Amino acid sequence: EGKITLIDLNNRTIDKTVDVDCIIFDIEWGNGDRCYYTSNVSNGPLKWINATTGEYGERSDVTLNEQTVINKIPGQNYITAYLRYSGFIYIFDAQTGESVKNLNISLEQFWPSADGAYIFCPDRNVYRTSDFQSNSILPVAQLKVNESESIQWIDCDPDNLWALRKGYHADNRPEIWQLETVNYDIVKTLYYDEYCWATINGTYAEYPAEAHYVFAGREQNEIVAVKSLRDYGNVWALEYIPLF
Repeated sequence: EGKITLIDLNNRTIDKTVDVDCIIFDIEWGNGDRCYYTSNVSNGPLKWINATTGEYGERSDVTLNEQTVINKIPGQNYITAYLRYSGFIYIFDAQTGESVKNLNISLEQFWPSADGAYIFCPDRNVYRTSDFQSNSILPVAQLKVNESESIQWIDCDPDNLWALRKGYHADNRPEIWQLETVNYDIVKTLYYDEYCWATINGTYAEYPAEAHYVFAGREQNEIVAVKSLRDYGNVWALEYIPLF
């Protein structure tokens, strides 16, 4: 029903495409070649596939809802699965997929820092991941993003946070904010292209597009915006934005 495509960001080529048995809602690398994913059905398991061997697996003893967001915490051997609108966070061993803990904490979607010590939330709050060991988690800082703005996605490198502005059709400014990692101030605003070239119904043309994700480049000399065509949501493109 669905597919996972492995993309080499250095060579900008597709390495492999593998079939999976569901329509994927969220996806994340675990340890080694294991790729974890959740489906868009209610009461489904955490699933994974080994990208090298093609071996499938799942944790059917834990049920997730249809909008479960998963994250691999860098430097730590676990995957978090956040059940949106429920407040529950399940923690799984990133090597084996074993369920090791569950928390009842009211958080929105979150993204980990490059070293795994902190997580960042769409409401601009910053938390320590070490607090996951208890059931009491309080913000320790805030991202210095204007309260009137919303965040669509965050990715990190050791020196920066890259925050994609959440746009709306009436106000879709194509902004990506660069924040430093000490006081979380915005140091620069970058812009992605609101159009991309694609062939639709045999016509090669420039179409309106909007970004859904942003990722830090491995060499820290570029970032990557992942965009879809506004009127053709199943057509995706990568835009590489140089930093220097």
